Amino acid sequence: MATFIWIFGTAAIEFAFPSFLESTGLAYWQIGLIISSWSFLSLFLDLPLGKLSDLCSTRNLMILGLIAMAFFVLIIFNSNNFLLFILLFALWGLAYNFWV
Repeated sequence: MATFIWIFGTAAIEFAFPSFLESTGLAYWQIGLIISSWSFLSLFLDLPLGKLSDLCSTRNLMILGLIAMAFFVLIIFNSNNFLLFILLFALWGLAYNFWV
């Protein structure tokens, strides 16, 4: 089940969310910034989160990441503000790094 959630979350970035964001009336450049914020925060926090996983229980961090990913996705679907989308996608990328 967890693997399914992980694969679905990754596929959603590539396929579902650009269409969803376009339906909210955002311009293409805004959609590009929003989706790139997901990877941008992940890029800089990947190593510190790796160190954290050495100190803490990996299982607990993975559970925290899955719960946080689900939480942020639910909020994203109930939002319509450009800056909020950027923040939520960046936090979703952070939660994703807890999982991977």
